[in-house]
Amino acid sequence: MKDSLIHYGIVFTGGASILAIEILGSRMMGPYFGVNLFLWTALLSMTLIALALGYFLGGILADYKPSYKILATLIFIAALWLFILPHLTEPIATFSRNFGYKLSILFTSLCLFTIPLGCLGCVTPYVLKLRAHSLDKVATDAGDLYAFSTIASVLAALATGYFFIPFVGVKEFTNLIALALTLLAVLLYFYGRKQTN
Repeated sequence: MKDSLIHYGIVFTGGASILAIEILGSRMMGPYFGVNLFLWTALLSMTLIALALGYFLGGILADYKPSYKILATLIFIAALWLFILPHLTEPIATFSRNFGYKLSILFTSLCLFTIPLGCLGCVTPYVLKLRAHSLDKVATDAGDLYAFSTIASVLAALATGYFFIPFVGVKEFTNLIALALTLLAVLLYFYGRKQTN
């Protein structure tokens, strides 16, 4: 029961962070490119590419070495990137203008969001590996975890757009997500140490 709560907590935090970051991306890049069809197309495309990469690599890594410490490291990398993300937007957006408008939006999205979203994409397949004790319920476990992660994403999307961005601010909310992921990573690291002792 305790492990299940931990697993659902991990995928909830990961799923919520993914959608919050995507919406925050529109506010970070908007001042440089405008919030329009091209920006949202680039953000959605780069988010899906990063998640696909994370699902793929997360599955391989989890099969190779299932460990709470490695999962904690992936989450911590995402957190660190988010802490510096607000400071990267302007120089990358300015540099990318050399590529033309549409390509510069794609390039900026790729540079800013591939690492954190890719690391967070690793979370659910990794948790599935840690959770699966037999093949009897592995499909049910996968469905439960992805459904829970998606519900978290929906709630985060609503909370981000309706509350956090208007009342907290873009940079402050980005740092808040980074802090939450850092705390999760620290907790998982020590939980992993406890499991191996």
